[in-house]
Amino acid sequence: MKVLKGLFVAVLSSSILMLASCGKNKPKELNPDEVIRRTMLKSLSVDSVAFDGNVNFRIRGQKTISGSAYVSGVTHNADRAWSMISKVHIDDPESSLEINLVSQKPSEIYLKINPDADAGGKIIQSSGATFGQWWRLGYSSGTSVADKAVTPDPRIIYKYSSILKVTSGGLRADGRYYQYGVSISPVSLAEKNILASWEFKKEAIGEVLIDAESFRLKQVKWALDSVPTPIGEAYLVLDIRFSKYDEAPGLIIPDSSGSSLLDLEAIQNLLQMIELY
Repeated sequence: MKVLKGLFVAVLSSSILMLASCGKNKPKELNPDEVIRRTMLKSLSVDSVAFDGNVNFRIRGQKTISGSAYVSGVTHNADRAWSMISKVHIDDPESSLEINLVSQKPSEIYLKINPDADAGGKIIQSSGATFGQWWRLGYSSGTSVADKAVTPDPRIIYKYSSILKVTSGGLRADGRYYQYGVSISPVSLAEKNILASWEFKKEAIGEVLIDAESFRLKQVKWALDSVPTPIGEAYLVLDIRFSKYDEAPGLIIPDSSGSSLLDLEAIQNLLQMIELY
């Protein structure tokens, strides 16, 4: 009996100590403005980061096109250099392709389409691109391709902090993350001239997940509606995760001397003409 009583006391004491320890380790909840401020400052020191996630899309044009994509990649040097692989699937007509994008500096972006791509790649192929070959993206009109490029980037908090509106959420019960519902109005985007080329018409609704200890951005979700594209208005849902802060793999840059120009304006015009759309 004494042995059982001693065992019971030991287990009870251990449980109390564990609960007390958990209580001490849980950070004090900060207000959203302070969390966003700390996350913004932390993002400025990021040298590299890996990302991956899912994108679902629906484009309403002459025909409605829907599909999904799994994206993964890395950014380096404050997002001035990056690489990304997109595995895209279109629902109807069913087709898929893999797209590789790499950029060493904002003015140079290279594209390669996986050689086993099926009919889904005919749009870009019809513009003169060849499967398995690196192409340098650009506009014949001289428009900077950097103005149109958008990559997953933890510095999104820094870029949008002044217009980001926290609508819900707080410190999660486990004390590990701050989870906020957020929104950005198209008026605010226009006033700050942020993503001006996208011309948002409706409020962007999203969610951010922030590490409560390091204040690193761990995950971001966005629902974007009525985004104009060359083939109709798009509805996009993005769910992107960030990892390997300052430990992301390096980039493999293609040989620019062997890369021909792929005119994006020609592709946009082609998209509007192809019967598929």
